[in-house]
Amino acid sequence: MDSLKLKPVLIKVLAIVYLQIILIVAFRPLIVNFTNIRAGFNSEFGSLNHAITLYNRVLFLDKDNLEALTMCGYVYQDLFQDDIAAEYYKKAIKYHPDNCDGYYFYSLLLMREQATHKQAMEILKRAVNFEGSYQNNIQKILKKIKSQSI
Repeated sequence: MDSLKLKPVLIKVLAIVYLQIILIVAFRPLIVNFTNIRAGFNSEFGSLNHAITLYNRVLFLDKDNLEALTMCGYVYQDLFQDDIAAEYYKKAIKYHPDNCDGYYFYSLLLMREQATHKQAMEILKRAVNFEGSYQNNIQKILKKIKSQSI
């Protein structure tokens, strides 16, 4: 008798879960973009841990999302968790080898320490050949270094 009462409830729960899955799949690009924007807002205005949570939600839906990988690394870098930041930047380079953004942020991280400064320059020189949001910054850094070494 109890199983007969449970069946309609179970069917409703399964229908709701199924509908949620369909909505997530259908609206995945919008969810990813909106969550990236929210995470960026949080990282800009001081809620760094919440920004990390939001970027990781994006990466759950889209594991190779360039913005989430680079910005999550950047937030970890702000928190001085450089090892974790480096992992995010390396993933950005792995998934987007023809985009300069991952290279740019990884090189900035490496420039923090004098011991890895040369490695940072090599990464920037590689990145100069690719398109991306930070191409102008890369050009400026390389020009400044070249003018200082002359």
